[in-house]
Amino acid sequence: MMPDIQVNSSRVSSELAEPRQQCRAQGTGRSKRQLTVRGGAGGKQAKAGPGKGKGAIKAAACPICEFQTTPPHDGRTHRNQKKKGPFSAAELKEKGLVKV
Repeated sequence: MMPDIQVNSSRVSSELAEPRQQCRAQGTGRSKRQLTVRGGAGGKQAKAGPGKGKGAIKAAACPICEFQTTPPHDGRTHRNQKKKGPFSAAELKEKGLVKV
């Protein structure tokens, strides 16, 4: 009985191949030929996983303030300042930072 199931499943998958291609072509506005030539709907896939530590704030002195805070901050924290300079005591308190 097992061999019959395998034969049937291969027959079903071959019968469904054509309707799948038609659905893909209709959904993307591309022809069936374009899908088979290009190997799918096209477009780039996103990378899997995060990059090499990009975006992490290091526990070093900020290049603008030239002092460390808890929690740590870096130059990106100053992006909304019109004139870049060290944070005042009031700004540190507002941002929840404590000078180390």
